[in-house]
Amino acid sequence: MEEKTGFHRWYDRHGDKMQLQKRNVVAGVVIISNQSAQLSIKRCRSGNFLLDWKVKPRTGKVVSNQRIFTQLELECAFGLCPESHRNNDGFVARMYGVKFAQKNKYISDGERISLPGACETYSDCVSILLKPEIKQAVVDLIVSKQIGPRFYSPPTQILHYDERQP
Repeated sequence: MEEKTGFHRWYDRHGDKMQLQKRNVVAGVVIISNQSAQLSIKRCRSGNFLLDWKVKPRTGKVVSNQRIFTQLELECAFGLCPESHRNNDGFVARMYGVKFAQKNKYISDGERISLPGACETYSDCVSILLKPEIKQAVVDLIVSKQIGPRFYSPPTQILHYDERQP
């Protein structure tokens, strides 16, 4: 068997088939998927982002995982921040030869990203080729300050000062 080198050590080639499925900045969600994997990114009330992913690896058993990312981590993971601002786990980045990495969160070279599977390994990971439309969807989500209806429900009735009960 040929030894994997370069980004092939941490990136699954099925990531090239990942497509932007949903971009709804008002609801605060972006969904990226293909036939065997799905990643949803949701804005949290705290200003952080919940990344929730599922993958059906070659073993056939669905593996899922989720992590909370800060805005800086999300920007670095999706290749949106300059290298001088990177928020890195230097050991992991050097080990895989990438620009951006956070242990047990992600590995990214700015053009591709992999998120670990349930065993915190990259053998059953979700990989994504960071196409322009995917990067733009993440940018739109970051700059949007909207919180989706799942996190916030407006009052059903607005009372004016003179209508309030004593």
